Amino acid sequence: MIEVKRAVVHQLIKNDDGSARKLPSARLLTIDNRVIKIVKELEEKYTKSSQTLAVFEDPDDSQNSMMKHHFEQFYKKQTDDVFYNFSHDTSEKVLKLMKNLNTKDGYLLYAHYKVSIYDYVAIFFIRNKDGVMIQRNDIDSIYQLDDSIFIDTAEMAMAARISMNKYNTNQRYLSFIGKRAKHSSFFKKWICANETAKSLDQTKVFNKLIASIDLPVEDGSQLTREQFRNKVVDFVRAHKSEIDLRKISDFFYNDSEYMTNYTLKNQIDIDHQFKAHAVELKRLVNLQIVADKIRMNFPLNYLDSEKITYNLETGTIVIDSPELIQNIISERAQYD
Repeated sequence: MIEVKRAVVHQLIKNDDGSARKLPSARLLTIDNRVIKIVKELEEKYTKSSQTLAVFEDPDDSQNSMMKHHFEQFYKKQTDDVFYNFSHDTSEKVLKLMKNLNTKDGYLLYAHYKVSIYDYVAIFFIRNKDGVMIQRNDIDSIYQLDDSIFIDTAEMAMAARISMNKYNTNQRYLSFIGKRAKHSSFFKKWICANETAKSLDQTKVFNKLIASIDLPVEDGSQLTREQFRNKVVDFVRAHKSEIDLRKISDFFYNDSEYMTNYTLKNQIDIDHQFKAHAVELKRLVNLQIVADKIRMNFPLNYLDSEKITYNLETGTIVIDSPELIQNIISERAQYD
């Protein structure tokens, strides 16, 4: 169930000389069934897309951090007037970034809405096309949404979403899609997104996700955790070490949204798509330990099979490996 609190549309038009101009709406949209339907469809499209998590650029670190400044004003007051000003002021900034880019005309749809317990502010950039569902009344400069025209959500070129729940926490509250779209760099720059996560950190979170998520079923039988870990590593390596939660989820659960829904429900802070850190990914199936000048590197399942056991009270480790004993004896004999 979606509750749309506020929404507004501004149109962006590319001029022949490469510059861009804006046809703003004079006020917020009236929240009716048409607006609710279209925001719902855009939100569903967004949820099914691979999202990159980020935070706003810090005002002290970037001259382009206006998005955080304007959003902060709305976050504090949360009134219609401040929401309109947020949309108007930030949409002005995008015009300079669009200059000389071969981008199409389009619309910026700002929406404040709630899905279940999650409170969001989203900005959807929708390309212009014939029969678009957004129409402008030139007399009063008000846009209207026509729900009788099917919304082609493929025309949602780029979008960003801010979690009101996570804002002012230590979690990444800003997400965006369209990262790999042509000319998407201007959109990322406009929303002032700072991708703080590194491949190593994201892979660590991914490993914890694989260790905790429900085990999938294969050929009628539930995989063991060891089988699942090994199959996941094989899958990632077969896809050029790219971790794509939706592809992995679709392969193992026959549901491309199963893993992303799990991360949302359990507040797991992870990008939906990123390059795996090779060494850290290997830790999903291999333990690498160094202590007291002893280095150990062995499959994780050795602990489950009791090939390697340990006793915390006595501080001892037992390795069941006659071959290892022979190798130690042979190696030592060379120096006796």
